[in-house]
Amino acid sequence: MISVPTRDAVGCFRRMPERNGTKNDIDPVDDASWHAHASAGAAIRLTKKDGKTAAEVVWANRELRMNVPAAILVDGQLFGSTDKTLFAADLQSGKRDWVRRGFPNASCIHADGKLIILDENGQLTPATATPRKRNVHSQCTVTERHSFTVPTLVDTTLYIRDRKHIMVLDLGKPKIGETG
Repeated sequence: MISVPTRDAVGCFRRMPERNGTKNDIDPVDDASWHAHASAGAAIRLTKKDGKTAAEVVWANRELRMNVPAAILVDGQLFGSTDKTLFAADLQSGKRDWVRRGFPNASCIHADGKLIILDENGQLTPATATPRKRNVHSQCTVTERHSFTVPTLVDTTLYIRDRKHIMVLDLGKPKIGETG
């Protein structure tokens, strides 16, 4: 991870995770002065010291390393996916609270108190998740393989894609008297 302020383009800190000679760039998850860097499976605390930003690795957990998509942070809980599992972890400690198989390289977004999960195989899963449990509401396959892009939600319209197609799904509830 490298931090570069926009004013003078001088790096504040630099930390590059080692991954067998390769590195996948995954967006960090921000929470004020915390950054959870998913590809490194680490949380980094940022502080100001003598007018400069200092970075401190607070925890590192190999079980939380991600390959492709970004993790999300909801109320201090980190949700993300490894190459085979979906997990929840505490941001403060880096301790994994639960894990569920069957969500390979899944991207998550959070809306209306639910996770919307899209895995690399195109399986779309709305779920409610807390630090202690997860409740899958339904699952359906909506795209072909290689769905690595994080879904985008605008109001009740969900945009998803794989390598060949872009899909738009209306997640809104029909109003009484409407047909759909």
